[in-house]
Amino acid sequence: MGCTMCIHISMDRISRKYVVRTLITDHNHTTGPHEFESYATTRRPIEAELLVSHRANPCLVKQYLHHSHGAKVTAQDVYNIRQKCHFEVILF
Repeated sequence: MGCTMCIHISMDRISRKYVVRTLITDHNHTTGPHEFESYATTRRPIEAELLVSHRANPCLVKQYLHHSHGAKVTAQDVYNIRQKCHFEVILF
């Protein structure tokens, strides 16, 4: 079952300020720095897209990101970055 944590925010029409309508902070999974490190967005520094878009060796990109940023980059991350860069080139 999905995580029950949620935040509902809306704007008060009179005061024109955001108001928290619902706040449920319960998670059905562990949270913390270790879990945050495993998110794909934290494993993908901006430089990765630049390196991959210039056809750098994926293994070397992975090693560079690990040593320079301490990022726990997987081979799948590098593949996904390459696919994203290729897709963006096709669109433009």
